Amino acid sequence: MSNILVQNIKHTNNTSAQTIDTSGRTTAVLNNDTTYRSDQGAVTQNLTFSVAKVLCNITQVSTQTIKHSMNISSITDTDVGKTTFNFTNNFTDEFWIGGHEQNGASAVGNGSWNCCQGGYIARTSSSVNQVSYTGSALVDSGHVDIQNFGDLA
Repeated sequence: MSNILVQNIKHTNNTSAQTIDTSGRTTAVLNNDTTYRSDQGAVTQNLTFSVAKVLCNITQVSTQTIKHSMNISSITDTDVGKTTFNFTNNFTDEFWIGGHEQNGASAVGNGSWNCCQGGYIARTSSSVNQVSYTGSALVDSGHVDIQNFGDLA
């Protein structure tokens, strides 16, 4: 068996395309047109576009609190059951793809989920306003999750 020993794979213009550390892990720079092929090779998809750009889990009960997040700079409690999520890195426009789920109850433990009530009421390239609803009224939900996909500016 032959081995090729390298630390960096570089382009002819001497820019590093991939780095291999001493543990054998690689770091690769992916452009915004990076694609992947399905197992059978018949389908390709833009990998960079399909990776989540915003993830956040909050509670709206009492003091609104971020439990876990990615690409969220802050949240703002705008009213009962309403939160503005501000992005650290903006999208190119307001036409990104997003989804949210919330439990429709003020309980913060495991419980009934009502993911079809509420939604996004205003979106821009830099933020989104989300509402939680019980089916009859707005409610500060114990669990709110958001996920957004698209091109970052």
